Amino acid sequence: MEEKVLDYIKSRVANQRAGADTTPSTDESNLPNLGTSGESGKPLKTNYEEFCSSNNNALKNEGVTRSELISAFKYKESDIIDTIDKLDYNLYIARSKRDTRQYGILNRYIPLELESDHEDAAEMLVKQFISGYGPVNFMSIRNALRLPNDFLKDLLQLMTDKGTIFKFVVVGEGPMEVYADPELRTALLRFNTASARTAASPKRKRKREVRLLSQTDPFARRFEFSIKNKFGEDWHVAIFDGYQPRGVINLWKLASSIEIRNIELDPDLNKSERERLLEAALKELDKLMELYNSNGLDILRIKAFSNTPVEELQPKLKSILKDNGYNLIQGIYVKGRVLPATFTNQEIMNFVLYRQHIHPQRRFDDPMDIIRAFGGIRSTFELHLRLNGRSYDLKEYGRHHALATGQMIPEFLMYCTEVDAQLYRTAKGYEQDEIMEHVLSRIPDDTPVKSKDLQDRVNLSEPTYKKALKRLYEGLYVIKTPLNYYKKISSMPELSFTEARKMVVKRVFENFGIFTAEGLAAFLKRGFTAEELRVMLRELEDEGVLAKGYLVEGESELYWILKGAAKKIRKLPRLKERFILSPQDQLCHYLIESIREKFKIGSCFVVFNGSEMTGAFKATRRSNRFIVDDFIGDDEDWGAVRQFAHQHRLELAEKEQDELYDYD
Repeated sequence: MEEKVLDYIKSRVANQRAGADTTPSTDESNLPNLGTSGESGKPLKTNYEEFCSSNNNALKNEGVTRSELISAFKYKESDIIDTIDKLDYNLYIARSKRDTRQYGILNRYIPLELESDHEDAAEMLVKQFISGYGPVNFMSIRNALRLPNDFLKDLLQLMTDKGTIFKFVVVGEGPMEVYADPELRTALLRFNTASARTAASPKRKRKREVRLLSQTDPFARRFEFSIKNKFGEDWHVAIFDGYQPRGVINLWKLASSIEIRNIELDPDLNKSERERLLEAALKELDKLMELYNSNGLDILRIKAFSNTPVEELQPKLKSILKDNGYNLIQGIYVKGRVLPATFTNQEIMNFVLYRQHIHPQRRFDDPMDIIRAFGGIRSTFELHLRLNGRSYDLKEYGRHHALATGQMIPEFLMYCTEVDAQLYRTAKGYEQDEIMEHVLSRIPDDTPVKSKDLQDRVNLSEPTYKKALKRLYEGLYVIKTPLNYYKKISSMPELSFTEARKMVVKRVFENFGIFTAEGLAAFLKRGFTAEELRVMLRELEDEGVLAKGYLVEGESELYWILKGAAKKIRKLPRLKERFILSPQDQLCHYLIESIREKFKIGSCFVVFNGSEMTGAFKATRRSNRFIVDDFIGDDEDWGAVRQFAHQHRLELAEKEQDELYDYD
């Protein structure tokens, strides 16, 4: 279906290039003329509507991504983006899947189904805009609707003559013509009379209302130049006291919160007026947050007031913020569902090691308990670090206990139970194509089969067979037995795709305790996006499984943690012994960024002294020899390496000298 859609797009654009009026092409721009943007007032010169109607069902189900368009048309990426912008702006296409970025690679474009053209469409739009936002001046209408100057002037004059709208002059800093709905004429006259009476009677005061208006609000746009002259251009929301702008807010929407980098109030106001205005603005921010709450953002952070960091504010202003529900966390006032606690990196690391069962009192006696708790183990080194007493070879243990091997979640080769493999298959949700279904159908339900025997059964070319088998293995339709046979496994029919993924996330939190959304996405690797995980994390928070906060001192990232765990972090026993963490350990994958930042090397073994990383090295295992290279650390760290080799019955050698060490 996808290829059919792309082939049709190619043919439609080729036909358009042959039949439409085009501007002279240049070396830089080789696209067919899709018309000009709506700002020019000319319709698109394209047959895209016919394309939309002809391929309605195909595009509605699949959509077309930006990368697919680039590969189909062989044009520069910037030209494709310009074309998408024109089609999108002029409402020939819409986004069926919205990325967080305007031209994000996840956007899928589909034809926008609209009714037939209205001859008076422009007049309807102008009338609707003036009725909703009037009185408005010419430039506000022009900027909002992007209609051509001459066309709009003629249209406004025509509508004025017809009585559809009416025009009058507002006197302020200078006379300005504005347009309004005729229904407002009587109300405006009544308001003008009431204002005159209020001015004549000093005892009568008109009630003032504090409002927050964005830069794009038609009312705020009237004051755009005066606001910029007074407060500068670094603002996104204006604070209006009645009908006058009295301040601005530099507000940013982040992935995990709404951040206010500065609140600036009119310096001409006296102290009490500024305090009154700040308190009113905070209450308006609460109303604004109701909108963001519906989109999953429930944290508001304020960093500065009048360019002064909030932790340096006068006591009265701090009291206003505190009375409105804000807590000072790491030098920023924060409001929302956040934990007020913060911890050092060492305290967080000790907590993670505790959750990972590396503390002596948390270790297991039975390897199967570790495998079930972790949902899979990567290596003997990972298994040994969490066991009391006897050491086990993971491969041998898997053979005797019929463990499954495959690319689990995260997508490492791991040993796990078949039940966990079924959970991961459901959570991955890979779709099968016809060839994959054919190969899978040749595997008996309860009998593992060799790869060579399976290839003989499917009657496919070797490359086609290997590609299909690889996809089945990645999607966990098949696993490998300890004897390297392929075995078919089922999914978990009682669990939906979303429920299975949520179970995987809950287990990861049980084993590590704390993540950022981005860190969780990086840990789970392919198939999970930070955007999807944020939705899941909020659901787990609502269910009472997780809590969140700015928990690590000196970091601005939002962390998610097991609910109730923050109260126990400082009460946990301190890990004191030295140990070696293998690169085939899931904890090493969890700490990979910290390891790279500290030791400036990639995948490596790490030496821990309690909860502190003190050394690192690369190593190669050849039979029973453990050859160390690029060692970083002191003599005590090297002693830990010697003990590690001894525990695993390996002969220790350095790469440069290839010299064996004894252990005495």
